[in-house]
Amino acid sequence: MKRIDKYEVIEELGSGGMSRVYKCYDRELERNVAIKELRSELRENQNVSQRFLREAKIIAKLDHPNIVRVYEFLDLKKPKGRFFVMEYVDGISLSRLMENVKIIPLRVACYIALKVAEGLAYAHSEGIVHRDIKPSNVMISRKGDVKIMDFGISRSLDDSLTSPGVFIGTPAYASPEQLEGAIVDSRTDIFAFGAMFFEMLTGRVPFDSDRSGRRRWKFINPRRFNKDIPRLIVRLLKNSLRYDQSKRYKSIQEPINIVSTFISKNIKGNPKDLLVNLLEEYGFGERDKTLSLKVTYKEEVSNQIIWAIMKFIFVVGALVFIFAQYHYIKESEIFDGPGGLLRISVIPWGNVTIKNYFEGRVSDVNQEIPLPIGEHLIMVENPFCEPYEWRVKIKKDITYEKKIELKNCR
Repeated sequence: MKRIDKYEVIEELGSGGMSRVYKCYDRELERNVAIKELRSELRENQNVSQRFLREAKIIAKLDHPNIVRVYEFLDLKKPKGRFFVMEYVDGISLSRLMENVKIIPLRVACYIALKVAEGLAYAHSEGIVHRDIKPSNVMISRKGDVKIMDFGISRSLDDSLTSPGVFIGTPAYASPEQLEGAIVDSRTDIFAFGAMFFEMLTGRVPFDSDRSGRRRWKFINPRRFNKDIPRLIVRLLKNSLRYDQSKRYKSIQEPINIVSTFISKNIKGNPKDLLVNLLEEYGFGERDKTLSLKVTYKEEVSNQIIWAIMKFIFVVGALVFIFAQYHYIKESEIFDGPGGLLRISVIPWGNVTIKNYFEGRVSDVNQEIPLPIGEHLIMVENPFCEPYEWRVKIKKDITYEKKIELKNCR
């Protein structure tokens, strides 16, 4: 394909299950644009076509510096297809930046989070819930602009296109109510915003899954992974990631107020410059000549030293973790000496940990665990119940039976 209407196709930027995106050139206005095309095999699917047209209409009415703009919708006979023309962002996605940087520096992460939140606040004020906020749906230009894109599964508060009970979104960033196919609102975006912010600061998503794939909803303090995160931001993350929808922030404006206050008190100069510097450090930048360069040489050198130290700590930590895992496996494999047997069951179920000897999911069916002589701490966790701890003294050739009923399960 060489042309789409008046636009010259330069290259294909990417494709997904529903569409392809091209970088094109508008000769009339002398600018690059991005054009999204509905896949040919899906054009006859009425539901998909409706979603595609709705995305164009939704973004077209949103006019905000932190949201990718739509210029026009095209329903063409030659080349046959449905397209919408949108703003081209010369840069990279946040997900690609995170693949290279791993842990985004605090001040830069706060700036990105603030801009995403400001874009969401505007969308929410227009009655739109994005429903798929994640790093790959946030674009960062080489000049440091941050923009939300891909409103393909967004939902108007008065929209009936999505049926209750249907999950739409990305599981790693989806809220509990979204995973359950329940009704969503702006607090669903707040949860995803919190998950993405958590990942920027720690290099990992906030919630683990057990061996069966079920999500553990227990909030993990992000300072376990990054000691530089201030407690103010920890509280923001915790309140954004509440399991109960009603206990989260009522509006994205609350995180905006917290982050903007933190930036004004803790960041000298223009935080956008810090993002541009980071992009340039990893080969993605192209400094905007109109920016005021308020970041000093001393600060840049200091940042480079800090990054070197962080990378060293990360490598050492990874080696320690690998050694610990190896040691754990070896201890579990070689134990066959004198000891007793623990026969344990958990109602409804629990993740049972006995240091060096057992780690796994146990249900109401008895699990037999051989243990050496001595005292052992048994820890039982279930994300929906109160945790349980119990100590047992194992004696030679004795079988111990324990039935644990977890309390306050929701």
